[in-house]
Amino acid sequence: STELPVAPTELSAVANNNGFIDLSWIASEGATSYDIYDAGNKIGSSSSISYEDDSLTDYVEHCYEVKAVNSAGASASFSNEACATPLEE
Repeated sequence: STELPVAPTELSAVANNNGFIDLSWIASEGATSYDIYDAGNKIGSSSSISYEDDSLTDYVEHCYEVKAVNSAGASASFSNEACATPLEE
């Protein structure tokens, strides 16, 4: 059986100048992609160790977690939670 990838670590969320939030994290061994969650809802995935949430239309705090996914589609536990509030332009 394929081992589950370990959870991503050091997730950070930073508001950028576009009114969106940039996420980055430390790569997980065994991961082929990462699923991104906002308040527990999956909002996207990334094959790299960063992601821009460009779906934001409000200026309230968003809290994210990331899961590592391996080639079999199995996911690890959640990373730490990271929160940020988009900047109004």
